[in-house]
Amino acid sequence: MNTRPFSLLIFVLSAVLMLSFLTACGTSQAPRIYTLRSTATPAPEAVLGQKEAPVVVGIGPVEIPDYLDQPQIITRTGPTRLSISEFDLWGGSLKEDVSRVLLENLSHFLNPSEIRAIFWKSYIPCSFRVPVTILRLDATRGGNVLLRARWALVGKDLQTLGANMHEMNITKPVKGNDPGDVVAAMSEALEELSKYIASDVKRFSAQDKR
Repeated sequence: MNTRPFSLLIFVLSAVLMLSFLTACGTSQAPRIYTLRSTATPAPEAVLGQKEAPVVVGIGPVEIPDYLDQPQIITRTGPTRLSISEFDLWGGSLKEDVSRVLLENLSHFLNPSEIRAIFWKSYIPCSFRVPVTILRLDATRGGNVLLRARWALVGKDLQTLGANMHEMNITKPVKGNDPGDVVAAMSEALEELSKYIASDVKRFSAQDKR
């Protein structure tokens, strides 16, 4: 029996399969990387010659839900259903990114000559700190971003200062279906949250100086 035609057929099929595999690998989609950004306007420069040292406030710790702290961008497609964007990734830890943006925003909203915002784990001593818990940061493409957050002002003795824990819901429209539109709306929601936190910090700092 002549097996050459059969062997040739096997060889041709193997070559075709290998070529298809290499072609598929060569055309795989490249990932897109995103980061949140501070959208706040910088605060005025410090006043020259001011003798009184600024109040130092530590921002953090900042906590976010585990289901959001993933390499991929997570969006919501229903009340109990989430969608993972396989090729749309965060440029690092989302938790650290949220912490960074909150600090940048607060540094803009607070007059640095009076109140200086730093990371809560800094070696610089703080007068008090602001822990923040992000309960939700859910986005629907072409819909809205819903940010639900809690925060408080905590003194060195770990006691809550002034009012009790604050909680707020913030909604921002997602102006398109692109993941970049989702990230932009998240950044805007964090800016609004930062404004309320900054207002609390200013109010307490003014009372503390009396």
